[in-house]
Amino acid sequence: MLFNPDFKEMLLALSEAKIDFLLVGAYAVAAHGHPRATGDLDLWVRPDAKTAPRVYRVLAEFGAPLHDLTIADLAKPGMVFQIGVEPSRIDILTAIQVFRLIMHGRIDWKSAWMASIFVYLAERI
Repeated sequence: MLFNPDFKEMLLALSEAKIDFLLVGAYAVAAHGHPRATGDLDLWVRPDAKTAPRVYRVLAEFGAPLHDLTIADLAKPGMVFQIGVEPSRIDILTAIQVFRLIMHGRIDWKSAWMASIFVYLAERI
């Protein structure tokens, strides 16, 4: 799977910070063998008091514009934070409201530049 440099940098930063995250959306579908065009990278992060400050720190180090985002926002389910514009936009999600994760559809995906990420398919409910 090919990632643009911004996507790769964000995935590495989250992984190196040992943050639990899931790759969801079109890249997850592609990892399961069904590629489709997309202009963004969708990442779910756990919305809790332990994870939120670590995610905020990663976003700050990445250079994300944080003037409208707080640590408390990242600890609340249902938040979407967008960085950049398509085709290089990164969406940080704390909930996938209209989807349900299919845990049995998980792939432990490895690359030459990162140990592993967990890729999930989701289905509409």
